[in-house]
Amino acid sequence: ICLTIQRYSNDIARNCQRNDIHTCMLRRTFRRYLIGIFNACNRLQHGIDLLPVPAACGKKFIESCTVSVAVFKIQSCHMLCKMTQCILQIRLCHTLYHIKGILVCPIEGKGVVNGSRKKLELKNQAKTTPTKIEAWGEIGLAVKAYDYMDNTTNIYGIKEITLYLEDEVIFHSYLDRFAFDETRFLNSFVDYEEWKERKSFYMRSFVEPGNRLRFIESQDQGIIRIDEERQYHLTYLLADAFGNEVEQTIQIEGKEQEIPEIEQTNRELFHWYSENRFGAKSIRMTIPKGNLYNNLYFRYVVKEDSVAIADTHILHNTPVPLHKSAQLSLRLQIDTLENKQQYGIVRIEKGRTSWIGGDYRNGWIDGEIKELGTYSIRQDTKAPTITPIDSKNWIVKQRFSFRLSDNLSGVATYRGEIDGQYVLFEMNSKSVISYKFDKERLKRGKHKLQLTVVDAAGNRSKHTHIFVW
Repeated sequence: ICLTIQRYSNDIARNCQRNDIHTCMLRRTFRRYLIGIFNACNRLQHGIDLLPVPAACGKKFIESCTVSVAVFKIQSCHMLCKMTQCILQIRLCHTLYHIKGILVCPIEGKGVVNGSRKKLELKNQAKTTPTKIEAWGEIGLAVKAYDYMDNTTNIYGIKEITLYLEDEVIFHSYLDRFAFDETRFLNSFVDYEEWKERKSFYMRSFVEPGNRLRFIESQDQGIIRIDEERQYHLTYLLADAFGNEVEQTIQIEGKEQEIPEIEQTNRELFHWYSENRFGAKSIRMTIPKGNLYNNLYFRYVVKEDSVAIADTHILHNTPVPLHKSAQLSLRLQIDTLENKQQYGIVRIEKGRTSWIGGDYRNGWIDGEIKELGTYSIRQDTKAPTITPIDSKNWIVKQRFSFRLSDNLSGVATYRGEIDGQYVLFEMNSKSVISYKFDKERLKRGKHKLQLTVVDAAGNRSKHTHIFVW
């Protein structure tokens, strides 16, 4: 709708600037463009309110143009230029935000909520939260909310979030622009653990020190300090680009209670502002400066297995994102493969194994990881699988199609050749590749197709097919 309005209004303004244009042409052009705008709006089933056109001086002519729900009276040729301002003030009907939940987060070692260091989730509360919240020390809030458009079930992100403590703004995010090189900072903007463990998208209203998102403003990093035994009134105000707003009030009772200390046994403190290194019997890890968003009391656990090619290493007990990457080196216990490329670091998550890869170095595998989690080493000695699709109709359809799959490391490259000459196979989103006959290059007669597929561990598969066309 915005593109349609912009195109029509720009054309109107351009026509008005031409001294040789005839008034009758202006009338026809304006009527056609205005109808186009309303048709575009009506197709999307949006309600439209057009603000009145201001008067202007100049050469007078009168035309009444009734389209859909609006009547425009144009009193001057110059008024067609002014239509841009009028049209861009269209107000679209828009459904309000739905607040799905609020997360009350005690800051580790500095706060407590209802006698616990765990987060308190408030789901589907009414306009004022009835759940009793007693807190002490430093806490932060996070909100889960969706935006909706009329006549669609799609969900959209939140344009603006404001959090008030009493009458004072302590957090404000306004997403009017976004730099793609800041994308990884979103892992700090959301509660990453909630997202990874439960696919629950909570947006934090407090800012970790390593978060550099520019659309966020806060006072004292948005952290709420509960240090008096009284009631604290907090209000969320969510707004969209069309002026729709929704409000949620949270009341927290300040009650002095013991704040649980951070468990430091078998843990190592990683600072967010510096490089961090860790080493143990069969592991080395380096986290470069700028990769942590907050200080971390790192916990390491190893599961030893004498018959496996490597131990299983648990890097911290909760998911922790890294802004770029960390260097991880794991040691092999059994090193028997001649092709060292077939060894690789893997990520183990909820029973699933995903290939990270890496380089072999004197019995160690060096790789890069983007988050802390559970890692080990696996070997991939199985070549990729090439499966022909509907091969009996290849010549009729003048198209070759194959499905490619791999058991672990994944397909890295594929190359198709006909009679030794490269041909372009295109891949869709379901690991299916296809080649459509190029009639200018492929002559009639007998030919040989050869498809070569290599996975990330260097295993290679070939498929050969003789055909007559």
